[in-house]
Amino acid sequence: MGLADIGILTKEFLCQLSPSASTGPLLTVTAHMQTREHLDQGLHILVIEGEIDLACSPDLRALLHEYVKKKVRALLLDFQGVTYVDSSGLATLVEYVRLAQPFAGKFGLAHVSERVRTIFDLVRLTELMPIYPTIAEARAALLASSGA
Repeated sequence: MGLADIGILTKEFLCQLSPSASTGPLLTVTAHMQTREHLDQGLHILVIEGEIDLACSPDLRALLHEYVKKKVRALLLDFQGVTYVDSSGLATLVEYVRLAQPFAGKFGLAHVSERVRTIFDLVRLTELMPIYPTIAEARAALLASSGA
């Protein structure tokens, strides 16, 4: 296996070394999705930046499954830095909502751009996943309804 055959996938970047006829191996780095987790006044927040697409949906799915295992009562995804969501990303979010139902886990999104909001509106996911303009409003709604 040569350098041109190596692919590296982390939570933050999808990197591939690809061959170039004129210069040899070329490193191409494409930032897809980055995440940060924190607890803010009792609310679990997952900050996501970049694109939620087929390349990184498995990483997001793994993170969300950890919240399911912990039976987190209220989870907010901060979408301020999300620029794109494809069908695999939407399916990952729907899967989390379904898995959180048995333990009454509450879920919402905040800081969703108009472009991304349009995607949620078109497939009517706003009926399943509330979208809040601010983290403060999300905290009030999610913690009130979760009994946290």
